[in-house]
Amino acid sequence: KPNPMAHVIIAFMNHLAVSEGVIKAERQASGLKQKIKEGRICNRTVKFGYRKDKSGHAVIDDSQAKVVINCFNMYLDGKSTGYIWDYYKHSGVFPNLNDKSGQLHVYKILTDVTYIGEHGVYQYPQLIENELFEKVQKKLSDNNKVKQRTKYVYYCTGLIKYKGRTFSPSGSIG
Repeated sequence: KPNPMAHVIIAFMNHLAVSEGVIKAERQASGLKQKIKEGRICNRTVKFGYRKDKSGHAVIDDSQAKVVINCFNMYLDGKSTGYIWDYYKHSGVFPNLNDKSGQLHVYKILTDVTYIGEHGVYQYPQLIENELFEKVQKKLSDNNKVKQRTKYVYYCTGLIKYKGRTFSPSGSIG
């Protein structure tokens, strides 16, 4: 036969556990907000080009900062993100990246406003001059416009036929 007093005690203990969980989550959120307000980085990882000091603030990592600045300058000099990735991929600067993710990482570096001191949640010091950043953004935009305007010309469209079917430039059979 169930004991009604046991049910009351278990329900009360369950309510206490839930309340403690809510209070703990509120305390953690409050502490996180305070750390962010103080300018401390709360993530385990920081953006490339920076490191955390002992107090948890983001400071410029000199060796990585040279790579970031060099990426911007190389792109302005006419090098592609693929070329920049190839330049750095065997140096160990960007570990654990393949060719596709490496090029994307370089592109993200070139477009990240953190490097000019614009802050999201966390505060990072300025690493790139605004003028250099704007020049790179203009060049990226211009390059994207050229790619969008490029139209492919297929000179042999409709000429290759097999068993009464015509091959398209994409390789499919029409």
